[in-house]
Amino acid sequence: MAGELYDSGVRFGGSDLLVGVDIGGSAVKAAIVDTRTGVLRFTAEASLPLEGRERTSALVIAHIDALLSRLVHAAGSTRSAVRALGVGCPGIVRKGVVERAGNFPTWRQVDLVAELAALVPTDTRISVINDADAAALAE
Repeated sequence: MAGELYDSGVRFGGSDLLVGVDIGGSAVKAAIVDTRTGVLRFTAEASLPLEGRERTSALVIAHIDALLSRLVHAAGSTRSAVRALGVGCPGIVRKGVVERAGNFPTWRQVDLVAELAALVPTDTRISVINDADAAALAE
């Protein structure tokens, strides 16, 4: 059922977009939901380098930026419609800061929330949590 895909109890007006991102060891995946329909509309993926030291936070943010552009365009909208951005990331994540992550050896105290804030409107809610925690919450 369409309304069950995203039901946090929070209701947005109009045709707002919700974006989910999964930062994995070999790829960054993203999906977008239009709150008008409540249905997952589009997904996209960007591969990461095999060598861990090449997986810098700047590279991952650039991939998320590109995926976000593709998704919003495919949804026939603009970034101004993005109301929430949720990110699951490996490693130790506290209050949106990745303290360290095994798959990303150069990541130390990376404030993903602050870095992602530059990609979306200032009123967009951004949440970054450990990917395993995100999976548990989804259950």
